[in-house]
Amino acid sequence: MDLRGRWKIHRDDIMDALEMELEDFYTRIERSRSPLVNFATHEYGHENIGSLITLLEDIGYTEAPRVFWEAGLFIPYDIQIELQETVIELVSREKSLHSIDFLSFESMFNTFGNFPGALDVYLDQFFPWEHLRDEAAELVIESHPETTGELLRPSMVGLAEKLFRKGYVPYRDLFADIFLELRHYLILHGLMEDPWERESHSRRSGEGGRSRTPGDEASDRRNEKRRARSLFGLSEPEAADPVRVKRRYKELMKTYHPDINPMGLEKSKEINTAYLLLIG
Repeated sequence: MDLRGRWKIHRDDIMDALEMELEDFYTRIERSRSPLVNFATHEYGHENIGSLITLLEDIGYTEAPRVFWEAGLFIPYDIQIELQETVIELVSREKSLHSIDFLSFESMFNTFGNFPGALDVYLDQFFPWEHLRDEAAELVIESHPETTGELLRPSMVGLAEKLFRKGYVPYRDLFADIFLELRHYLILHGLMEDPWERESHSRRSGEGGRSRTPGDEASDRRNEKRRARSLFGLSEPEAADPVRVKRRYKELMKTYHPDINPMGLEKSKEINTAYLLLIG
């Protein structure tokens, strides 16, 4: 079965993999009275494939996860989480090797005339998402040699694409520190008004109009890390251990991954941002 370039899984693919007849498929599902499956499209993506697996297991197809896995139709949650973790680690690695090119960014800013447009071009140039996506997918595939690579690869790449497209891994949050440095550069050189100065002037008047300093930014960073440790339930010494941080990340994502917990999208974003802070 060639899944290259496809993201949705059609009902017929599912029935073929499970060697099911159409009548049996619908009879069992209707008998379950489950609201989990959308019959209108006859297609199931990674946003609802977990629900379909649960449904099929409930109505007697206990082999569904194994069969889907072998057919390359289903990527288990633990591997989805591993892929998400790998993407974040690659971003952290790339950022650690990166020196901000302020002059190039200033040129982009002058060309586009606005910060968001210049930032997007800058990130595309120095942190090309397609490269990060493909490398993350390959690393995870290599770590699971028991799978059929040619079937798994397009699904894995598609899943990595979804991480950003659906916002499971908040792209801008991963580059928040670079975002702040570039904005600070523009403000420092009079190319951009400081929104904090504009929006907070009246509130800061009671503080003697004090402007933010590098010390304030360092304090903010410490507070962010403190909140990240709190979210992970780790002490400062525990958070210094990358193995412990990874283990806790996987535990949290198995609870809040949006494919597992439909209400977990915002929480998963917080977890991903905290993870980047703790491993960065």
